[in-house]
Amino acid sequence: MNERKANAASNAGFQPPDQIAAVAGTRDVNFAGAYTNWDIKVGTLDVYLLNLADQANLSDITTFGARWSRDLVNKNGLFWNIEAAQQSGDASGTDKAKGNVGEGWIGWNMKSGKNNHRFYARMGIASGDNDATDTDQKQFVPLFGDFHNRLGHGDFFQLAGNSTGLGGGPVGGNLGIKGTGVGWNGMFGDRHEVGAEYWSFKTDKKDAATGFDKLGTEWDVWYGYNYSKNLAFGAAVAELSPDDALTGGGGAANDKVDRVYANARLRF
Repeated sequence: MNERKANAASNAGFQPPDQIAAVAGTRDVNFAGAYTNWDIKVGTLDVYLLNLADQANLSDITTFGARWSRDLVNKNGLFWNIEAAQQSGDASGTDKAKGNVGEGWIGWNMKSGKNNHRFYARMGIASGDNDATDTDQKQFVPLFGDFHNRLGHGDFFQLAGNSTGLGGGPVGGNLGIKGTGVGWNGMFGDRHEVGAEYWSFKTDKKDAATGFDKLGTEWDVWYGYNYSKNLAFGAAVAELSPDDALTGGGGAANDKVDRVYANARLRF
């Protein structure tokens, strides 16, 4: 695929407003990849190889990753999703790309009559870089905009070296992110879904000047309703309590941030 467009347009897909940074001008961006998967004895194994080349900043980054997953519903048992990827190549005309990313989701599905209860823990890590003096760019470079609820329903953060634009971003810049969460998800028959999660966020690398790494904590609650096989409704509330790596510490304003959304989805 060869695209010639502005940066904001090339990041197609879901991307929260606080994570969009438009760049003026146009450039050639080439994206290619290969993907395969196998149904194995326990779960599914996926392997992929992706390459993103941006002529404007002379980057040519290859990402190799793998995912092992098992989903489970309407019976008692363990479910999981484990994924990791490593980057290599040129981050610019002088620097090498050495970022990595990983995420995990493991939990227990409990069936009770027509209902399912899922209790789980989640984690997402994107490498950061707090050393600007070498030629290794250790922060993970995302290939496209992140998707909804990867690191909480509030979408305050993304799995990237530059994890957010809130408060101007983490104090030291491309410090990466470590997010850990626990949650419960209840599915009642085929109509109703309720859930709650708690998240804690830190940067992957501490800020070299301040030593700050705590980004904050987040609470999420949500509800979903399937009106029919074609129409569904959903609503969620997320509240972020920012910490020093976002606010800058030293008595800076640290007001809680709330995000509320609702949606209707048509499927045919």
